[in-house]
Amino acid sequence: MDDFTTDNCAISVCTTCSHDNNTNCINIKHRMLCSHMILSHIPMIIPCIWWIFGYNTGSHTSHCVDKIMAVVLTSSILISSVYHYYYECVLHTIEANVLILNTLMLNIYMYYRGVHYAYIAAGGVILYGLHRTIHSIERNDKLSYERNHPFCHYIAGVYVTACVYLIQQTYIADACSNIDPISNVIVAPEL
Repeated sequence: MDDFTTDNCAISVCTTCSHDNNTNCINIKHRMLCSHMILSHIPMIIPCIWWIFGYNTGSHTSHCVDKIMAVVLTSSILISSVYHYYYECVLHTIEANVLILNTLMLNIYMYYRGVHYAYIAAGGVILYGLHRTIHSIERNDKLSYERNHPFCHYIAGVYVTACVYLIQQTYIADACSNIDPISNVIVAPEL
């Protein structure tokens, strides 16, 4: 078995593989599924799953856009999980770009749904702080990265939970605005 390094990624190339009689394969070292780095993605995934199956009283188009946004956010976090699972050696060219694009889409969607500007601005401050923290952690040694980076995931999980909660509240507010206060019956909105 030959070992070589590419972009600080330890890759073991073996010449004999037992599956499907392949003569060449690449084994990329990976973290354990129960490692702190991987488990720290759970607080980000749970609100996404809640969003996918959550409350939505909007029109068909609104419902479709809402669920597509939920799936896009979930996919983005899963890409990040795969990236960290393989010690930041796979998907490294797209992981950061996907997260940035998804964050922009999430904030635009929050604006579209009518979330108050102050919440969106506060989220931007949190994201900027996370961005600066991640870059300072990456400049330190590998042990510091392994120890501290998962805590950025926890903060991001709180941010995602707040975003999903605020988006869900816009649907509840829309539904409540269509309730007749006397009869407690939902009234069709005027066109």
